[in-house]
Amino acid sequence: MALSEEEVEKIVRAGRIASRVKSEVKRLVRAGMKYIELASAVEERIRSLGGEPAFPCNISVGEEAAHYSPLLDDSRAIPDTGILKVDIGVHVDGYLADTSISIDFSGENEMLIQSVEEALDRALDLIGPGTKVSAVGEVIEKTIGYYGFKPIRNLTGHAMERYKLHTGFSIPNTKGGAGTIKPGMLLAIEPFATTGVGLVVDGAVKTIFSFSKPLTRKRGVNNAIGRVLERIYLTRKSLPFTERWYVTAELKSAFREALQILESNRTVIGYPVLVESSGQQVAQAEDTVLVLDKEVIVTTRE
Repeated sequence: MALSEEEVEKIVRAGRIASRVKSEVKRLVRAGMKYIELASAVEERIRSLGGEPAFPCNISVGEEAAHYSPLLDDSRAIPDTGILKVDIGVHVDGYLADTSISIDFSGENEMLIQSVEEALDRALDLIGPGTKVSAVGEVIEKTIGYYGFKPIRNLTGHAMERYKLHTGFSIPNTKGGAGTIKPGMLLAIEPFATTGVGLVVDGAVKTIFSFSKPLTRKRGVNNAIGRVLERIYLTRKSLPFTERWYVTAELKSAFREALQILESNRTVIGYPVLVESSGQQVAQAEDTVLVLDKEVIVTTRE
């Protein structure tokens, strides 16, 4: 897929914003900090730099791998043990960047974090037009295995398009993936490693949602909430969102009930928190790479 100069510029700009915010997270975050304080700071900084959050800031600790973002009334605080993963998404006019960082305040899991960072570096070195997906997955798996850990086999990197975080093209963290990387692809490469069995399962909590189809059926939905949902669909399209962006404490219950109704008729998708199945630590590293005919740009690195 050929990209215009303007499209490339917006993709790169989204990546540079994400890179800057990620570097600032390292200085900002601390044990004891409230999840909602960190997420709000990340999202506000994205906006101040000229972007918009591509998804709610994900904050995952320990055995949690992905998909937790603080709720409106969230009281959770970052612990001083366990691996903290902060996943940051940015869009500029729908053009996307996705990056993450793992931090361990205790110092007990530095090798696990190092394994995913090195796996990411090695994978990025391989990527270009014609690269086999299987080769990328193999180098990730081998690098993580060299450290004595396991890749999470049911989490993958992914191709992105305008307003689409997942196009259906995947980059597994193990060998055996199908397909070839082509010019015009925008890819999020994200090795996950664990001290556990290497598999995630769905947890019970959902704090992030997205529209899977146009909002046409609102039966049973409060009128005020219906108007909020219409605004979300118009501005977010299929990009994920969370309640704290749109409602006050007074409307929280009605908003949650509406999401349940829309989930039941498949208008909205809810994303469960993903948890390592044996309850062990998870580390993640992620960057976004734009593949062009004669150039490969890691947009989330400056």
